[in-house]
Amino acid sequence: MPEPDRLALLIVKPDGVAQHLTRLISLWMRDHNYCLRGFRELMLSPEHQTLLNTNSQTYGAIDGELDAVIYTLGPIHALLLEQKTDRPADEPTAAAELAERLTGDFLPHQARPGTLRGDFGALNPVFNLVHATDNSENLDRDTRALFDRPLAELLRPGGDTAFGIAQTPHLLSPFKLWSTVAEALTAWLGPEAVRPID
Repeated sequence: MPEPDRLALLIVKPDGVAQHLTRLISLWMRDHNYCLRGFRELMLSPEHQTLLNTNSQTYGAIDGELDAVIYTLGPIHALLLEQKTDRPADEPTAAAELAERLTGDFLPHQARPGTLRGDFGALNPVFNLVHATDNSENLDRDTRALFDRPLAELLRPGGDTAFGIAQTPHLLSPFKLWSTVAEALTAWLGPEAVRPID
């Protein structure tokens, strides 16, 4: 089993899934020295959210309740990732690097190029494409919540193979609930700010 410090967990949120970005995000991660070790698509229930104990950033009216609503709009994709090369002892863990350096600022206009939110054009602090587990200590907890099994069991040799990204139907068919959200955002932000996806 890989060292926990080389593992990271990324959630592609419903807006990212709706835009069919999961495969591109996984390739982007590969180019940034990470390989995919596990994948699962699921609806993030209130019980999952409690287990994950995700802390959304507060900005104006955006709070935990709004974040919870976002996760009811459609499925999420959980990506368990492993750093492909050894990490120097003085470098942050893979989870910390992903959360602090690679996801990008939760305010998309502050997300720099070379980060997921910067490169993939996150729309706003609510629809900001991804969420990452921020440290190795929370990795097993979040893996149990998203994959319904402990990290050691998920990664053991000869264990069940996680479903692959190519097997998810949401990469092939549009997510109709997103159309409703997009219509509301278009009325509020204007058509140039919302990219049609279906």
